[in-house]
Formats: sequence, structure tokens, C-alpha cells
Amino acid sequence: MEVKYFGEIAERTNTTSQHISLEKKSLFKLLSFLKDTYGIESNDIHIAVNHNLVSKETDLEFKETDEIAILSPFAGG
Repeated sequence: MEVKYFGEIAERTNTTSQHISLEKKSLFKLLSFLKDTYGIESNDIHIAVNHNLVSKETDLEFKETDEIAILSPFAGG
């Protein structure tokens, strides 16, 4: 599946997009991959699927065609 990185997350991963092969295409597996590979904790990111922010509390299953974006935390003001 294709994952896009934005902001500080793109800097930490040293790329803006990456094809990731996971045994199970799920949110929890993706969060585990990000932590194990880049040291990115789930509290450090927001995740959007098909342009909609999703809760990190629910283990969504991704389709191969889903657009997945990993975003830095938003600042208010």
C-alpha cells in the first residue's frame, strides 16, 4: 500500500511517500511499522485515509486503493 508523509514526519522518514507491504493491511499494523522502523509514536501523528482523519483507536482495514497520509500534529492558534 502507498503511504504519504507530510511535514516533520516526511523529514523523519526521509521520504514523502513509500510503498509498504504488510501481512495485514490494517491501521494497527501500520502504527507498529512506523514505531519499529522510524520510532514514530502514534501520539506524534494524525492519519488520514482518503482525505478523512481517522481515529487511531479503531483498527481499520485498508484497501489497496486507499490513500493513506501520515501528518504531523496540528498547531492551533
